[in-house]
Amino acid sequence: MLGKSLPVSCDGKQVIGREKPADILVPDASVSESHAEIELRGNQLAVRDLDSSNKVYDTGEPVAEALVNDGERFALG
Repeated sequence: MLGKSLPVSCDGKQVIGREKPADILVPDASVSESHAEIELRGNQLAVRDLDSSNKVYDTGEPVAEALVNDGERFALG
């Protein structure tokens, strides 16, 4: 899924990962089983790395947590 974009909508906290029980499944080897957690905070999306092997990236830099505005992107793996 390298380079693919997926629209994300969020209702409460949701986990993004490669396998169930993740709420949002991303079937890619660079994504950990439970890779990141997202949560809506006001009008921004908070994304938090769940100690994944391949990290969460915001503006090309690995981050533990980031706030993402509508239309912006973050990356996994």
